[in-house]
Amino acid sequence: MEIWKARNRLRFDNRSPIFSTLCCSIMAWIRQFGSLVPGYYKGVLDSRLLSSLGVCPKPRKAPKIQRVLWHPPLPPWVKVNTDGLAKGNPGPAACGGVFRDASGVYLGSFCQPLGCNSSFYAELYAVIVSIEVAFTRGWTTLWLESDSISVLASLSSDSFSPPWDLRVRWQNCLKNIQQMQFRSTHIFREGNAAADKMANLGVSKHSFTWYPRPPAELHRYLQADFWDSQIIASQVAEMIMFVCLSCPLLLRGFHSQEVVRNVSFICIYMQAQPKFWHSSCICS
Repeated sequence: MEIWKARNRLRFDNRSPIFSTLCCSIMAWIRQFGSLVPGYYKGVLDSRLLSSLGVCPKPRKAPKIQRVLWHPPLPPWVKVNTDGLAKGNPGPAACGGVFRDASGVYLGSFCQPLGCNSSFYAELYAVIVSIEVAFTRGWTTLWLESDSISVLASLSSDSFSPPWDLRVRWQNCLKNIQQMQFRSTHIFREGNAAADKMANLGVSKHSFTWYPRPPAELHRYLQADFWDSQIIASQVAEMIMFVCLSCPLLLRGFHSQEVVRNVSFICIYMQAQPKFWHSSCICS
């Protein structure tokens, strides 16, 4: 407020502000209202500075580090990871997707240029193409994974209106989903690197391109996803073996399905992450 007043006096009345007076006025305002607003600090210097201004220093919360990995689906599901991009938003756009089975085996991938469009349009187009490809090839247990929360929300929204040139295809996709076992989940972009690479490949293409075998540019992303999932699965297998050896009475007298169910309850009790248990089921 005081800075704004000083600016107006300088511009309209040609009165130069007195720096010391301006600083004292600003300090007074900070002291008056600073106690009501906590100030976050990173170090001792920030804390002392805030205290001198009459602001209650408050430490920042420690960042939460989350491990982001791609995980194969449970059999007999087929998982498709999709991504779309627009260089400029709107700008040159493209989309891509990668299909893999419950063992992490590559089934196919696609990419397609989309001209000048927005990133949301590209993400939505990738979902539409993925559902069309899966339905055409008979992959009726489809697990769709995308890093776009807004597009995933559109799948369950009754009021969503797609771009006019995609309306017919969008309605057909919704009808196809009703004839399939379908689920959709969100994944952070760090775990969606393979689909991101396909979308980047699509920028340089002239039309829709299907890859029955992985392109050379995709190899290292597929290998990274596969080995990450295997490492997590081995860790879970070791944890389950430890539980079985430590708690044999809990598993005595049950059928195989009941054993698995009881082991899963034990893992949950030990605060095992759900995605770890999910990976262990794949390798069992």
